[in-house]
Amino acid sequence: MSKAAKTTFVVEPEENWIDNQIGELKENGNRAEKKEEDRVNPKPEEQKLESPESEMKPSLLSQIGVPRLSLLFLVFALLGAGAFAFLFVRESSLRQGAVSQLAQTEQERLELSQAVSQLRIEVAEQREEISRLVADLKAAHVKAGLVDTIRSDHEAELARMKAHYEEQTESLRSILQIRDEVITTFESNLNAIRELLKSNTAAVEPRSAKAQAASGGRMSPARGIRPAGRPGVAVPTGRVLKVNPVQQFIVVNLGSNEGAQEGLYIQIYRGGTFLGEGRIDRVYQNLSAATIVSEDTLSSIQAGDKVFLVF
Repeated sequence: MSKAAKTTFVVEPEENWIDNQIGELKENGNRAEKKEEDRVNPKPEEQKLESPESEMKPSLLSQIGVPRLSLLFLVFALLGAGAFAFLFVRESSLRQGAVSQLAQTEQERLELSQAVSQLRIEVAEQREEISRLVADLKAAHVKAGLVDTIRSDHEAELARMKAHYEEQTESLRSILQIRDEVITTFESNLNAIRELLKSNTAAVEPRSAKAQAASGGRMSPARGIRPAGRPGVAVPTGRVLKVNPVQQFIVVNLGSNEGAQEGLYIQIYRGGTFLGEGRIDRVYQNLSAATIVSEDTLSSIQAGDKVFLVF
């Protein structure tokens, strides 16, 4: 639009210039015509100053003036035709320039229109990209929230597992402490058994001989009879822990806690079958050592056989 306005601004001064040239040509023609007319028809004062020769040949001057006037008109006509041709050519050139500028402007307009269309496409693509990025951002926020939730759940689970493991560790420590106490007790019992073995080594044979002489080679009246115990009192039962055939005594898990005392008798059974009888010689907290007083029964007694305490 601005280029079209510029073209109009350029054309208008040139047309005015042509009009001015035509006006000047007309004015020059009028001046020449007036001058020729003044020369052909001089004023009275000029005629007085002319020589008599000129007065004598008026007809000749008039004859000469006619062709000059025609020539002048011809010159004016030629000038007018030239001016017209110049104006026509100039106008054609201006029109051609205007058409060329108009075509260039139209081409630029088309290029601008194409550029605008391309920019619109790019803007639409950018908007789609922005929408996609916004969607991705929202999805990322959702995932971040899920991650936070999962992390919180994991932290809670880890805390729970830690508390559970600490509880298990504490329980294991308690078990280990109990195990140590049990080991200490067993070691104490083992030491007691060892002391018992040492102390009973020398006295086993005289006691066995004395028991055999006292019984006269006969079985004790209680042999083969399962003890009934005291009325209203449960008979303590236990197991044979160890059998020492060399020193002829056994170790049972009936101690002072179960009512075992030195001098009391025990009866040994296996599956309801009476195996033999023994007398308690040493008593500890959780076990006792008993000498077998029955004949030919020590070889048949095994660890695990059931033991009853006879009051």
